[in-house]
Amino acid sequence: MNPETRAAGMVADLMILSARTAPKGKATDSITAVVKTGGDELTVLSDEMKRIGERDEIGFFIRDAGNIASADACVILGCAGGAAYSASTAGGMRLCHL
Repeated sequence: MNPETRAAGMVADLMILSARTAPKGKATDSITAVVKTGGDELTVLSDEMKRIGERDEIGFFIRDAGNIASADACVILGCAGGAAYSASTAGGMRLCHL
């Protein structure tokens, strides 16, 4: 593993730490976080984003799929609990599960 790849993993871990320790409503930790690294994990994520982008004609999904394919790491953050975004507030986009 080269120094740049190790650094990307360290930055990703620090991003998750920052999200985890940030102030939250009612002091409740509802954050779900995962780091995707390495060729296979990022390829699966990138391919799925491209598939969804093409299926639903979401140009930025297709664009960002290419960015993820060339990245060393990707941080994915989610919020457990009540629905923060519904289909209507998210522009009618459906959520995907990876």
